[in-house]
Amino acid sequence: MHTLPDAHLLALTDTSVVVGPRGVRRAGDQPPATGEVRLAPLEGETRPGERFCARFGLASPLLSGAMAHGISGPELVADVSSGGMLGFLGTAGRPPVWLLQSARDLAGRGCHLWGANLIHQPGASQQEEAIARTLVESRAPWVSLSAFVQVTPRMVGLAFQGARKEGGHLVRARELLLKTSLPAFARAALGPPSKELVLAAAAKGWLTREEALLAITHPVVDCVVLEGDSAGHTDGRQWTELFDALQAGREQLLQARRGREMWIGVAGGFGEPGEVARAWEAGADFVLVGSVMQSTRQAEQGELAKDMLVAAAPDDVGMAPAADMYEFGARVQVLTRGTSFARRANLLDTWGRAAANGLPDGEELEPSYEAITGESPQTAWEATQAFWAIRDPEVLVRAEDSRRLRAALLVRRYLGLSSRWARRGDVDRQDDFQIWCGPAQGRLNVWLTGCHLQDWRQRGARQTLELLWRASLTTVRVWSLARYELPLPAVCPVAWLMEDDDAR
Repeated sequence: MHTLPDAHLLALTDTSVVVGPRGVRRAGDQPPATGEVRLAPLEGETRPGERFCARFGLASPLLSGAMAHGISGPELVADVSSGGMLGFLGTAGRPPVWLLQSARDLAGRGCHLWGANLIHQPGASQQEEAIARTLVESRAPWVSLSAFVQVTPRMVGLAFQGARKEGGHLVRARELLLKTSLPAFARAALGPPSKELVLAAAAKGWLTREEALLAITHPVVDCVVLEGDSAGHTDGRQWTELFDALQAGREQLLQARRGREMWIGVAGGFGEPGEVARAWEAGADFVLVGSVMQSTRQAEQGELAKDMLVAAAPDDVGMAPAADMYEFGARVQVLTRGTSFARRANLLDTWGRAAANGLPDGEELEPSYEAITGESPQTAWEATQAFWAIRDPEVLVRAEDSRRLRAALLVRRYLGLSSRWARRGDVDRQDDFQIWCGPAQGRLNVWLTGCHLQDWRQRGARQTLELLWRASLTTVRVWSLARYELPLPAVCPVAWLMEDDDAR
């Protein structure tokens, strides 16, 4: 598509520019000529996410989300923080000591702007509680809550433990960010907790009497991110539908919160500036960028896996059973290009359901467990027993009398190992790599085509967020010119940002 001369100057969103049929130029003292339009800088209240950034001391309303098994580790989070942005450590699948060490690592780097996630684990409450205690001990400034479906005493404890009143206003010891795809749950969490939940949290020793009194009259969380179709766990809904559902009751929510501000963000599918710009147009306060960050050089993902990610197209994704919530029927979105994991995992799911129900004597399941996973069920079960004997022996006790649980544990072994093989870069198991991935990764790759950032070794975490942020602002500007029928691309090309850097 032909573009106006010097169109890259539109990327100078902190500068006034004049746009007309002849091209784009910096605005001077002369008024625009006939057929030209003057664009003011995007600043102050006209800048998306400005109030959110001002409230929490951030340079950008783009956040880097937590990625399980420490894929978003201290190196990635520190790099994001160096640009005045917020990133979250991925604690899911990591022991509490990893979180403590990561917090010390970040402190050693002089990084004070960071968060970590707490994932709800219905079948592993002791592990969930251990991470929650460590979040308090490590003094994490932000906590991202995920996989919760209702307000719990533990949530209330984290929200108000260490809270105090200053000048008549609630001051929290840590900010909570609730990530959910359930607008009704988001609405409940944005309001005060029930007395029963507060009493339960106090009974656990998580709240003092003074903190409990504060909890009764204040909302559990101030920040909610509505997650649409995404990599990893997803229910396939669109963020627009979730956002609109919550916004519909905004006035009633503010009344229940007694005027205390709330911040609504979105996540799921954000890999190119057009989608981020749509979030600003919808009125989102911030955007949580997720799995595309694992294709940055600071991510603790295997190099081979990163090579596969940057080669992905938007449709190179599929669904597979989830390792952590397999018994609940949860599914994850994964990469299909260069790996057969999704196909094998779905075959294994079928095998597991049949094995759980039992078979007539002498009948064999086809394909067999070994044909799918490359490991005999006997060898797999011995390794599974050794793992759970350390992790949670009670699981093995229950498995003795449950064919269904034994089958599920065998399935979960392969599902769990497959993501580890990807992180470790096990070449012999590349065809079994489980790499969490949604269409956003392919869209990012398309946007970066022809740029040196196609190579993940050149792609920094901070740089990725900054480019998406600046490009989304430029895209908002371009869209404002639609009625003038000027020859402009629908989305800010990454090349404009490079030329913009030179123009500065």
